[in-house]
Amino acid sequence: MVDNIDNWIVLGPGRTGSLAVTRSLYALYDYKDFIYVNPTVWPRKIEVGEIVQTHRTDWLDYATDRTQVIISTRDPVDSTLSWFLKYDITQQWHFYANDEADIKRYMNVRKSEKQMHIDPDKFIVKYKEALDVYARIELKPSYKIIDYDDWCDDSNLILTKLGYSNVKVHPRALILKNPGPHSKWISNWDELSAVLETLDRKIVFKNS
Repeated sequence: MVDNIDNWIVLGPGRTGSLAVTRSLYALYDYKDFIYVNPTVWPRKIEVGEIVQTHRTDWLDYATDRTQVIISTRDPVDSTLSWFLKYDITQQWHFYANDEADIKRYMNVRKSEKQMHIDPDKFIVKYKEALDVYARIELKPSYKIIDYDDWCDDSNLILTKLGYSNVKVHPRALILKNPGPHSKWISNWDELSAVLETLDRKIVFKNS
């Protein structure tokens, strides 16, 4: 176990990299003696050794003074774009750098000419959902915040940013970023980008 920590909560809206953060924490347990709790699990008491990955703020009601809470953040416009691209272009949550099949799928997506149309109104609804998650989080001094842009080019940086500089993650935890610029995948990019320019990218917490 990690000194003074019984369990973990990794919380953020979808597409902030919370799974990569969660998988990096496994290295602190030498990839054993922990229990992964996925985002589909309803909030409840957190047991010793559990690492909770969630998009639900009510898990925080079950945190104790021996729970390390990590808030996973990302520019809300970028995370919303990633959410739409996941469903229509990449069709999987993550590409892992050491998985041969994943690399083949990743390269196929990079070469694909497939495009999608994003309804600006639907985009704004999803964007507001991401902002709402942050707005319900009341930060405490013990919480750690890690932003996607601080590690997305090298997943090994996650643990360093969290204060565990002497621990390396297993290669199976390393992810690849979305393959290509948004303008390549979105057929109405000119229309959508005009809307995106009007949106606030600032993350505001409940007690900001």
